[in-house]
Amino acid sequence: MAFRFNEDVYVAPRSQVPSSATLLNPATPQDVAVRELEGGLGDWVDGLYSRCFSETEAVAFTKAQIKRLGLTGWRIEVLPADSRDDDQPCADADLDPGHNTVSVLPHRMRDHSVRNAGTVDPFVYELRDALVEGVTSRCVGLRQAEQVTRRALGTRHHWPLTVLPDPTASCTRADLQVGGSVQVTLRGPEVANP
Repeated sequence: MAFRFNEDVYVAPRSQVPSSATLLNPATPQDVAVRELEGGLGDWVDGLYSRCFSETEAVAFTKAQIKRLGLTGWRIEVLPADSRDDDQPCADADLDPGHNTVSVLPHRMRDHSVRNAGTVDPFVYELRDALVEGVTSRCVGLRQAEQVTRRALGTRHHWPLTVLPDPTASCTRADLQVGGSVQVTLRGPEVANP
């Protein structure tokens, strides 16, 4: 059961939900698609963080993701670089689900495909490579993708691996998001159907 308590969101068994908590509505299919869009925009496997996208490429990628996820009424806006701080080679994107908008931000991000570009832990690149080689470059089912991912994560990862069945998919998709830690989400069929 998802609930808000003291301005934070928690998930716990119903029996552990405080009586003063505000219960949250279950996620709709639209909510699930928006979360996948958000994950894909910040994804190091095959999303915007997987290589250096130009403004045009980032817009095309975002349009393709919106279409693939069946999201309607969404718009993409480009916010041109306008300061001396916006001198990076790659485009980034920002999602505003409240307004059904994705803002493409050219020249806002360094090229994450270059190993050790900046202060990224080498583990992130090793994990990304394992997901590409063992999951996304092959057509595998969800359980095989989960095994590959758990092996790659080893003991260095402390956030739970998110595994979401998607019986409509032919192959498993993997999103790797990196921040203070790493979060991997796998979506796919139990058995691959290439």
